[in-house]
Parts: sequence; structure tokens; C-alpha cells
Amino acid sequence: MDDQWNQMPASCRIRHRLAFLLLAVALILVLQGCSESIFKAGINWERQRAGLTEASIKARDLHFSYLDGGRGNIVLLVHGFGSNKDSWNRFARHLSSKYRVVAVDLPGHGESASGLEYNYGIPSQARRLALFTEALGIDRFHILGSSMGGAIAIYFSHEHPDRIITLGLMSAAGVLSPRPSEYMQKLEKGENPLLVRSREDFDAMLEFVMAQPPYMPWFVRNVAYEQYRKRQAINQKIFNDIATGEVTEVPFLPEINMPVFILWGEKDRVLDVSSVEVFEKRIPRTEIVILDGIGHAPMYEAPEISAKHYLAFLQQN
Repeated sequence: MDDQWNQMPASCRIRHRLAFLLLAVALILVLQGCSESIFKAGINWERQRAGLTEASIKARDLHFSYLDGGRGNIVLLVHGFGSNKDSWNRFARHLSSKYRVVAVDLPGHGESASGLEYNYGIPSQARRLALFTEALGIDRFHILGSSMGGAIAIYFSHEHPDRIITLGLMSAAGVLSPRPSEYMQKLEKGENPLLVRSREDFDAMLEFVMAQPPYMPWFVRNVAYEQYRKRQAINQKIFNDIATGEVTEVPFLPEINMPVFILWGEKDRVLDVSSVEVFEKRIPRTEIVILDGIGHAPMYEAPEISAKHYLAFLQQN
């Protein structure tokens, strides 16, 4: 092949190189033009694999979007800051054959009600979550919250203990860790890696949140970044409401009497794994799993092993 190429006249080689370059440029333009459709198709494929379908419901004056699928006892999944219901798809795929899974977009996130006029503090979001579950008609269920969603799940469980079978906390907010996380140290310097203003910020945020981020093609990252960029104002409002609220230290942890599952990534840079010690001391009934080499988003980084541990906990309770 090399001999044939070398024997080709220079003008032909130039034309071939030019044709290849034009083809590559055309392919890039096609991918850019179709990237949003590809992104949506990928999300829909992950939902289908998880046995989940999208639905919506109105609770008083609030619109909620959520995913629902599977049969059996209900597991309600509550996402973290800046995330949405689809963050659970890969994790939920391992649950929906045994449980009915409901993953909700919290107000201010995803496709649920959103606006700068709302207060997005943890207690307020817990009250809205209660409205959602009442409108959906689910009376008693397991609840699992990630990061900010963990703190919301704690508040919900404390306010409605008769409705909660078990409480799950995945890299959850709600306590001050004995060892300050890298994120908390950055906040003290006036930096916030979770609030992005450029594509570079977005890429850095993904690397900061996950120790083992799953592969994401560049054109899919572009779409994800654009969606995140459009949420700058609402993300800032949500962060401000949380920061001025009651999230740093939940006062009533000793009153949480249902079985509690705690799962954490050992390399969590957002909420340090030493938080587990505080939860263990203050909550009467806990089961703890710490995943080596995993960051702040186990449902993304290690969905199968995370679900395996969680399923074992559910089956015991």
C-alpha cells in the first residue's frame, strides 16, 4: 500500500489528502448537527434498558417530570445538585426487575417546575417531594438520595417516618466531615467547581466529580455542556439557597429509626468520605459500603456494583 502511494503522482496525492480532509470536516459537521439528536437517543436507550418510561404529574401548582418502571416495592431515587432523573438510569437498570423504580426531577432541575422565585433550600425541596409522592399515590417506599438529594431524603424521612421503609444515602450531604473535602476547601477560597461558565469549566467539573468518569464522545459532551450552561442562573440560585439553609448539619439524625444504607466513594472530592463516620455515630441503624477508587457519583462510575450492594441491603430489610 505504501509503495502504491509513493508511486502515485504528487498531484494525485494532494487530491486524495484534500478529499480525506473534506470528508473528515463533513463528518464533524454532521456529528455537530446531529449531536443533540444522538444525545437524546442515547438517553432514551438508557431509559429503555432500565425499563423506565418518562411521565409527568402536577402536584398543586408544581409540574414534576419523572421516570417510572418495574414492579414490586417502590424505590424513590432523588438526584443531586445540578443533576436530574436520568443520572439514575444505569443504576436503576439493576433494580427494576425486582422493584418499581421512580426517579424524579426535583424542582429547579431537569424538566420539573423551575424559576428564580422559588426557594430551593433542603427543607423546601423535601416538602415539595412530599407533594410529588402524594400526587403519585405512593404511600410507603424505600428512598435513596445522592449528594444534595441525600440531605433531602433525610429531611423527608424525618418528617414522614411512617412512609419510609429504608433510607439510602449515596455520598450524601447533611453533616460536616471531620476532614474537609477538596470542594469545601475551594469554596473557602471563593471557588466553586460545580458552577461552570465555560466548556473548560464543564470538563474540569466532570473530572472533579468523578474519579472514573464513563466515556462520553466529544459531541455528546458539547450537548451536555450546552444544557448545563443554560442552567447557570438557576444553579447559582439553588446553590445560594442551600448555602444559606440548614444543609451543613442535620440536627435530628439520632431520630432516624428506619434502617439506613450509606454508600460512598473513597475518592470523593466533593463530600469527603470521613462524613461516613459522623453518620455512623449519629444514626442508630446503618449499613455502610465504601467503594475503592470511586468518586462522588457511584451511580455513574460503578452502577452495577453500587446496585448490587444496595439490592443486598433492600433484601435484608
